[in-house]
Amino acid sequence: MAAPANISWTSQGNKRTVNIFVLSFPFVSFLINNGKSIFMRIPLAIWFTGLPGSGKTTLSRHLFAEFQKRDIKSILLDGDDIRKKLNKDLGFSMADRLENIRRVAELDNLLLENDISTINAFITPTESSRDVVRRLIRPDRLLEVFLDASLMICEKRDPKGLYRKARQGSIVGFTGVDAPFERPSSASLEIDTGQLTIEESLSLLLKYLDLD
Repeated sequence: MAAPANISWTSQGNKRTVNIFVLSFPFVSFLINNGKSIFMRIPLAIWFTGLPGSGKTTLSRHLFAEFQKRDIKSILLDGDDIRKKLNKDLGFSMADRLENIRRVAELDNLLLENDISTINAFITPTESSRDVVRRLIRPDRLLEVFLDASLMICEKRDPKGLYRKARQGSIVGFTGVDAPFERPSSASLEIDTGQLTIEESLSLLLKYLDLD
């Protein structure tokens, strides 16, 4: 636990002191006012990045379910859904990929300003695309989670058959086949989803968030 930040103010001639304690990543904090404790939650943008098939959608859905159990206001933003709706006008050129991420990061900011945490499942394959997110979302509100599963494992899983189509030439510019995926250089958390089960991965994430 971090040391408390002491804040004092005067109300009707009486001096009061507030101690704010922040636990790990500033997701949960305690406000102690004259001996009374109030439980507070600070909204976060949790951003999953990783190869197709690394478990982003599955893990984000499990995390969203855990948030709902705990009455944590949140919304799940999945890359496929966003592409079909909000960003259906965008293609898969590098410029369009960056614009896709920029729009989502701006949406995240609007939600965070309204005390709603966001769970984002996007490949975000390059450092330049992740930099867009890092520039737009405050660092104390962004949790970048890299799901580390090898290309071999992801291609073996191939839940939507997209790797097979990319190998056959039916899909062009598919990440991991004929479009690059750059390993994140500064992720907040890395989870080896190539070896760990979804339950084990979720447990690690909840522990990191002090929600286990």
